[in-house]
Amino acid sequence: MLRMIGFELQKILGRGITKGAIAALLVSCLFLLQAFCWNNPYDTVRLPDGAILSGRDAIAYNQSVAARYEGDLTDETLQQIAEDFAREYPQDYQQVVQASQVSSDLPAPYRYLSQFVPGPAYQQEIQRAQEAGIAIPSLTSAGLIRLQDLEISFVEKPLQYGYGDSWSLFFQSFCGPAFSAALLILLVSVIGVSTLLAGEYDRGTDALILTTKYGKNRVILAKLLAGILFATFLTAGVFLLFCAAFGLQFGVAGWSADMQTVPWISLFNVNIPLNNLELLLLGFLIVWVSAVVSAVITAMISALAKTSVASLLIAICLAIAPYFLHTNGESPWCVCWDLWMWAWPINAVNLQHLLRLPIAYNLGAYDTLLLFGGTAIILFLLSVVIAYHAFRRHRIGG
Repeated sequence: MLRMIGFELQKILGRGITKGAIAALLVSCLFLLQAFCWNNPYDTVRLPDGAILSGRDAIAYNQSVAARYEGDLTDETLQQIAEDFAREYPQDYQQVVQASQVSSDLPAPYRYLSQFVPGPAYQQEIQRAQEAGIAIPSLTSAGLIRLQDLEISFVEKPLQYGYGDSWSLFFQSFCGPAFSAALLILLVSVIGVSTLLAGEYDRGTDALILTTKYGKNRVILAKLLAGILFATFLTAGVFLLFCAAFGLQFGVAGWSADMQTVPWISLFNVNIPLNNLELLLLGFLIVWVSAVVSAVITAMISALAKTSVASLLIAICLAIAPYFLHTNGESPWCVCWDLWMWAWPINAVNLQHLLRLPIAYNLGAYDTLLLFGGTAIILFLLSVVIAYHAFRRHRIGG
């Protein structure tokens, strides 16, 4: 059986269209790494004396500043950060307090501090809120907003502060809301598997396969497993490439900090206690499951289609369609439809949005993950069964 799976996997990898898709994936990943890892806005930092550091020197300095405050993210910690910020960068601190303007070349802890500093119109906001009967988060004696008042303390222990730039950049480039590696992995999985069964119709080898001893069971199973392995190797390969690039450039500092302490990812209100490393591994799992589901759906289409071209076009359209099928309506049916659409692979790989869906606020992030997992299992099983029976019962020469 293993030899049959290996043979089918070699057939997938040996096709010109698959080689071209993998080559395009690698080139695109290099562009993503160039933008997020090797040449991003966060690898430049301005020192208190005005000197500019860049590259690994800037990264090391950011990490050293963050290390001063590593540990429980408390009001006292935030007050200390504010005091150091005001002493080292007095003009920048005044800009934050008076106009909520933050310079992008400041050390990371000082850039992120702005969200805890009340804006110049804070007192007016309190007055308007009181007149409207709306509660406003209280301020500490340090002039900083309590995390508890923001309702983001979902972990049992106090939120931990640590360096997180590298993890947020990794997250954004691999499975974030923008153009990411995850979307490319899905498309290449679809392209590679699109000829898995339809290619046998094109070559006329379906007759030979279906008349052999194992043609109606083991060969079909080997083809499906080969498609799953292809999607698995793609996901793991790209993830390891990103791990190597970010690891060499940034190291592993900040892996144990809770993900809620990474402001750029905007997961403050996600009720799921994960540190940065666990969040990234969750992203890998979601992308892998999405790639596998996309592969088996494509295998099903490949078994139903009569030509490889038709299989490829239909599979790509079906893979991309859920991205555009949101209603954004408020009726129960529209809400249910939108939630189901977000559980499809093309949308689920945007893990940031998946964890911030309304169901994640109302019922919890775990329910969102269960929604995705349940949808993935249903799509996987249905696709495997339909693909298996469609090819097995294919009328030779028909």
